[in-house]
Amino acid sequence: MLAEAAVAAGEPTRAASAVAELEAGIEGRDAPLAWAVLRRCRELVPA
Repeated sequence: MLAEAAVAAGEPTRAASAVAELEAGIEGRDAPLAWAVLRRCRELVPA
C-alpha cells in the first residue's frame, strides 16, 4: 500500500496524497475491503 510505504519512509505528504487518491477512487462504491483499507490508512496518516 502506498500510504503505508510513505509513512514507513517518513514522507507524510506523500502518504496523505495516497490516502486522498484511494478515497477518490472508491467514492460512492460498495467496496467494503477498500473502505477498511482507507480506515486503516487514515489511522496511520494524521490529517
